[in-house]
Amino acid sequence: MGYTKLFNSIITSTIWQESAHTKVVWITMLALADKNGEVTATLPGLARLADVPLDDCRLAVAKFLAPDPYSRSKEAGGRRVEEIDGGWSLLNFRKYRLMASKEEALASQAERTARYRARQARDAGTVTPVTESHNLSTANRDIAEAEAEADASGTDLSTDPGATSAP
Repeated sequence: MGYTKLFNSIITSTIWQESAHTKVVWITMLALADKNGEVTATLPGLARLADVPLDDCRLAVAKFLAPDPYSRSKEAGGRRVEEIDGGWSLLNFRKYRLMASKEEALASQAERTARYRARQARDAGTVTPVTESHNLSTANRDIAEAEAEADASGTDLSTDPGATSAP
C-alpha cells in the first residue's frame, strides 16, 4: 500500500488550468502510483477508476505525454508521464517523493526539538529536595573520590593528618 503526498503547488501548476476531468485523471494517477512512480493500468481501467468518460481520460493522458512549455519542470520538456509496459511512469515522482521525505524529516526533527526544550524547561523548574540520604550519598562520594586521589598519589589517608576521614 503506497501513498503520494499532494503538494499545494499543484494548484499553481499548469495542470490546474486544465479541465476538471484532466485534473481528476492526474490525481487518480498520483493515488495509484507505486513507490517507483509507476501506474499500472489500462486506459479504460484508469478512466473507470477516475470516474471520467474514456474519451476524456484519453485526452488527459495525451496531455500528460505531451511537452508543456509552461511547466515549472523543464525536465523531459515538461512532460508529466511516459508510457511503460503496463501503464505509465510519472516523470517527476522521485523528485517530489524526496522533497516529501525531507519535509517530513525536518518536521519530525522540529517536533523532537520542541519536546526536548519543553522537557528541559519543565526540569529546570523542578528543584530536587535535599534529603538526609542525598547528603549521605554526597558525603560518601566525596570520601570515595578522596580515597581514589590518595591511592593515585600514594598518600595514606589513615596517617595523613590533613586527610579526610569517614564520618
